Amino acid sequence: MDLATKMIHLMGLTVRDEHNPDGDVDIQFTGLRPGEKLYEELLIGGEVSGTRHPRIMRASELSMKSGDLKTLLKALDNARVDYNADAARQLLIDAPTGFAPTSELVDALSCRRKSDGLLRVVDIKH
Repeated sequence: MDLATKMIHLMGLTVRDEHNPDGDVDIQFTGLRPGEKLYEELLIGGEVSGTRHPRIMRASELSMKSGDLKTLLKALDNARVDYNADAARQLLIDAPTGFAPTSELVDALSCRRKSDGLLRVVDIKH
């Protein structure tokens, strides 16, 4: 709320609320959108062990070999170039990263492309 209020004031506008019904912008709480989180996890897995220091923990996380990572990054880059969010999502699901999406793909470009097949992305070079 404070951030929204500050941004509205920085734009030279006023907040519309019960104290100022003639304000410029009404702040509405809409909740989380699909894929949004309230916090970020620091660890992927649950493999945590202690160290000599009581406040320092050691994590044993999944990792990929350098060559496998380069292959994955190249495939992700190809999906990016092709604007193929479905392929990128599937690559991440298949990779040993622990990625487990909690919702369907929410990408306006992909959804539009699937629904009408008419959308085409063209790179414009200056």
